[in-house]
Amino acid sequence: MMAAVAIIESPAIATEATPDLGDMMTAIRLMLADDHRMLREGLSRSMREQGFDIVGEAGDGAEAVALALTVRPDVILMDVTMPE
Repeated sequence: MMAAVAIIESPAIATEATPDLGDMMTAIRLMLADDHRMLREGLSRSMREQGFDIVGEAGDGAEAVALALTVRPDVILMDVTMPE
C-alpha cells in the first residue's frame, strides 16, 4: 500500500525557501501507479509543483508494467497492492 505524504507550506515561504528542482538539475522523470484515481491526481499535482516531470500514470499493475517499459521513468511511485 502506498502512503500519501502532504507537503504543507505557505506560498510566501515556498517561493523563498524551496528551490525549484529545475534550477538544480534536469527534472526527475516520475511515473505514478495507483488504482485510486484521486490519489494519483493529488500526487501528480503535488509532485509537479515540486519540479518533477510526471511521464505517466497507471491504474493497475499490468498497465503499470506496460507503461514503464514504454516511458522508461527514472522513478516509479506505486501502490504495491493494486489489482492485476
